[in-house]
Amino acid sequence: MIRKYLIFCLLLAGISISCAPYRMKAVLAYRDKNYESALNYNLSYIRNHPNDQTALDLLNKSAIRYFEQTKRQIEHFERIEDWQNLLQITNRSYDLLSQAIQVVGITHPTKAELEYLLSVKDQSKMNSAQEAFDEAMRLYNSGDYQQALGKFNEVNSMVKHYRNTDDMIRQVNEMIAEMEYRKAKQLLMSDDLENALMQLESVQRYVPNYRDTHALVSSLKHQLADRYFEEADRSLQNADYLHAHQAMEKVMEYRGDYPGARERLKEVEDKLTRRIAVFPFEAQDLPVSYGDMAAQKVIAELLGRRDKFIKVLERQNLEKIFEEQALSQTGAIDEATAVEVGKLGGVNTIVLGTISLVSYSDSPTTKETKVGTYNRVYRDVRNVKREKKETFHYSLFEKKRSVEVNVNYRLIDVETGEIMESHAVNSVQTDAVSWVNAPKARMDDLPASVKDMATTAKSLKPKDNLINSALSDASSKVSNFIISKISKGGI
Repeated sequence: MIRKYLIFCLLLAGISISCAPYRMKAVLAYRDKNYESALNYNLSYIRNHPNDQTALDLLNKSAIRYFEQTKRQIEHFERIEDWQNLLQITNRSYDLLSQAIQVVGITHPTKAELEYLLSVKDQSKMNSAQEAFDEAMRLYNSGDYQQALGKFNEVNSMVKHYRNTDDMIRQVNEMIAEMEYRKAKQLLMSDDLENALMQLESVQRYVPNYRDTHALVSSLKHQLADRYFEEADRSLQNADYLHAHQAMEKVMEYRGDYPGARERLKEVEDKLTRRIAVFPFEAQDLPVSYGDMAAQKVIAELLGRRDKFIKVLERQNLEKIFEEQALSQTGAIDEATAVEVGKLGGVNTIVLGTISLVSYSDSPTTKETKVGTYNRVYRDVRNVKREKKETFHYSLFEKKRSVEVNVNYRLIDVETGEIMESHAVNSVQTDAVSWVNAPKARMDDLPASVKDMATTAKSLKPKDNLINSALSDASSKVSNFIISKISKGGI
């Protein structure tokens, strides 16, 4: 029982401590005549301390001062007829004082004061609406219907159904719709169907069923779909598949249910799609496995682009064809055989290539002797402590390892057997390590640029690691070249 009582006391103490800053902030705000903040802080405090009479007294005084302050502001903005600012002030003060009056034991604000604020708020809202209405009518009378419509809508957001705002909004919408309708008719006369359609759709945004817009929009969409379908046909006959695809997309935009459109779009996309088989590259001056690795990295890069017009033959399918044709999956493969394999795999593009190690070097370790300084402390003949700048020597060591890899690829069209593109890509990867050697007693006196260096020789990355990095870099470049060549925009 005692334990429960102690826990209860601790909880109460915790609440008091956590809420105490609000009370202090309320006192300080009141002292600074910031009565709005004083009210807010005090309300936060009193929620957990409803019986704190001192806080209640401060809340009451804050409410009185805040109302007086607000009333002076109201009188000021009424004099200059700034209804927007007046509306913001009365909104905020009415909401805050309405919270204060809910606290038990509070006498301010009075009911009369709240009613006063409410009446000012309502009146300032009406005055703001009237100002906006007058501006809307001025714009309307000057023929600026777009701006007038925006202003009438603003009036409606302040006071619903203010005066004849609803009628004016309807009237302005109809006037704008008529103007847009006339522009559409002119465009129709000049056979500019697409812009005419856009104009008619604009009419419908103002007045949905204006005149014969619904029938005209439907008719135009049918006409445009017919035109683009015919355009796609012509482009297909001329083997201009990119233009055909763009035309078919327009057909689907205007009429998603156009007869035969989906089938034709699929036919065009099939023509545009490059189905690629990447064969293991021939490795020169490197283990055979690197050739396979190069092909895998190019495949991974191509797949990572997620281009809908590029399909890569899966590795297991290519391996299956190799097995069926009793072909080796390692080493070089000639172009003619690759083309035949590509046909069996249903691809229209193949990638062949070679990978070679251009150079590999381990530079000798270099050593550079440097001079550093430190302050030596000593005592002179009079036993006075002094400092003297002394020098010391330290050495910087560095060694490097570098590899250069070349990837040469050929992009071949399976249907024609022609080389679409041939390109060589080089990648150099280097690793370097540095360390410092200095007298142990002087390590803390080294310059900041070398102080964190290791004091013993570090190991360079293995040769294979650098070759792999160079291979990844070169494969990425190869993929970029392939993408730019065979993507939809590059055909």
